[in-house]
Amino acid sequence: MFRKIYSFTHLFLLLFQFVTIILNLAFTVGDVSELTANTITTLFFTHSITKFLYFGINSKNFYRTLNIWNQSNTHPLFAESDARYHSISLSKMRKLLTLIVTLTMMSVTAWVTLTFFGESVRYMTNKETNETFTIDIPRLPIKSVYPWDAMSGYKYILSFVFQVYYLL
Repeated sequence: MFRKIYSFTHLFLLLFQFVTIILNLAFTVGDVSELTANTITTLFFTHSITKFLYFGINSKNFYRTLNIWNQSNTHPLFAESDARYHSISLSKMRKLLTLIVTLTMMSVTAWVTLTFFGESVRYMTNKETNETFTIDIPRLPIKSVYPWDAMSGYKYILSFVFQVYYLL
């Protein structure tokens, strides 16, 4: 029961952030470079949502296959060899997991650090006078449209922490 509540909570939070990214894509159709960057960001995070939903739907098959792989129904003659290869494969999986976690943390750190470089503005063009003016936007890792004002205060901190969680 708690696993389902935990999973649905995370699914709701991930889908909420994804919808805010799509809303940002829809609201910034005036600037070509912004539209391109937002489209790439949307496609990048579509992969994680698709993967999360696919695994949630097919998790029973995944765990059934994993249990079959972990069973040792071999002949006693090969028991020592199987145990040795099993320990080698566990060691390789542990190293791979360590590498993935390390690279993920480095990527998130780089993404969050890049947030604080450059100006936090969006350039808009007035179609009547052809003048360019700037609009201040929140200094967040992912450009999103939230139903609250994420420019400063505790709502900014909440949005920032939420986006770091989303990146992880």
